[in-house]
Amino acid sequence: MSSTPISKAETSRCDCEAVHQVSPTWSAYQKAKQSGKPTPLIDYSYVGYRRGEVPIPDVKGRTFDVTQYGATPNDGKSDKIAIQKAIDAASKAGGGIIYFPRGRFLINEPGDDQNAIIRVQSSRIILRGSGSGAGGTELFMRHALEAKDPDKMWTTPYMIQVSAPWRKSKQLGKLVQPSPVDSLKIQMDTPDRLQAGDWVGIRRRDNSKSAIASALAPYKPRAEWKKIMEGGVQIREYHQVKSVQQSQVTLRAPLHYAVNPDEGWTVEQWSPIVGVGIEDIAFVGNWHEKFVHHQSALHDGGWSLLSFSHVANGWVRRCRFTDSNNALSLNNSAHITVSEILLDGNKGHAAVAFRNSSHCLGALIDDRASQHHACGVGGMSSGNVFWRIRYPSDTSFEAHASQPRHTLFDRVTGGFIDGRWGGAVQSQPNHLEGAVFWNYHNTSQDKKAPYEFVKTNKKYGQIIMPHVIGFHGGLVNFVPEQTSTLESLGKPVSPESLYEAQLQLRLRNTPKWLKALKKKE
Repeated sequence: MSSTPISKAETSRCDCEAVHQVSPTWSAYQKAKQSGKPTPLIDYSYVGYRRGEVPIPDVKGRTFDVTQYGATPNDGKSDKIAIQKAIDAASKAGGGIIYFPRGRFLINEPGDDQNAIIRVQSSRIILRGSGSGAGGTELFMRHALEAKDPDKMWTTPYMIQVSAPWRKSKQLGKLVQPSPVDSLKIQMDTPDRLQAGDWVGIRRRDNSKSAIASALAPYKPRAEWKKIMEGGVQIREYHQVKSVQQSQVTLRAPLHYAVNPDEGWTVEQWSPIVGVGIEDIAFVGNWHEKFVHHQSALHDGGWSLLSFSHVANGWVRRCRFTDSNNALSLNNSAHITVSEILLDGNKGHAAVAFRNSSHCLGALIDDRASQHHACGVGGMSSGNVFWRIRYPSDTSFEAHASQPRHTLFDRVTGGFIDGRWGGAVQSQPNHLEGAVFWNYHNTSQDKKAPYEFVKTNKKYGQIIMPHVIGFHGGLVNFVPEQTSTLESLGKPVSPESLYEAQLQLRLRNTPKWLKALKKKE
């Protein structure tokens, strides 16, 4: 993971007609995989619905048409209660398709309980519209929701919430043997508490000085980074158990950290809902003011449209989010695919955010609204990918602090500017190990001054030792010593997409679903 020297030829602008040279990092990755040795980057290929091994299904089954529960499109009357009735009926039946015909459905009108939330709390529920474009299905939220605490602008709820019923997590055991990065196998002291198919959270809590120093290396800890300085290193990945044999537990996706049993690694119970899908719906807010970051709870979250929490193997696809403050947030979730998403209308706060989530895939997301924070991560997120997404030149990716790790921004097109990563001072750094910018096409202006990933004279803007490979477009004068890898600056590399290449290598072919999705870019 040492920095790669940059030649003068590599610093020139991208020649789009040239044949891109194979990335040395990719060559080293392939060689290490073949020999079973440690790789220079983690394996991101397990992201998304069922790890990318099968396509998202076109679910068939019992259908619950919202018009049969009292909803009527285009009649000017609220459909909020009727929609919840249809969801509740499907939940009682053990799952089903909540079908929305064409037209506008109203979900927060005068006379509604303004703070009532539309909730999905059961597995195998599909919300299916009749298309997110003109003439399709629109869910229109006229009135904003109020913050639970106006002084805490982040406490405004989302209008539609997909979430598992709350259940207190309990510790199931401890990891008792070392294992390398990207291992599918872990050793547990109480494996009899697990069986194939279980979902677990694998956690590390370590507030030792050595753990903190290692997480921040090569930088010295700063007193203002209170969460990591006082709370210590916090890691959590969500996993599904494939098999249990004696003390060995085999996971369906790799754990992206080397395990030392002396570092506080535990296995916790996790009970997500599964198989929830949202598709072919336009979610429309009523946000029309000029956005000012952190001006008020209304600006930051009044029209927050859709969230997932404690959900696994689900999806949101072919949807539009218009005039929103916060479009879509995945919280404490795993293996969710968010694909073919359009954000448009008035500029708001955040686009698509993965928070405290593992192995999620954001694909073909087009943010035309230019949200203040474009797509990105926050909290104890790990092993997530944003693939072939785009946003305007006046915004940038999100890295919202509180210890996210291992995020791949893969063939992203958009701005690369400071001030949009997010995160409070006490929650910094913005991102710890494993941020990867692969063939990032920067559409903002050149930055001729030395560019610091860890700002020496600013409280905000701290990314620890990222990998920058094939960065092109508007050139940035990165400080090599602040990167783990700085390779082919100014010119894209081959393979065009790290995620695609890793998935093809693992499955020995490119899945048909991925080929079809790529053609829609």
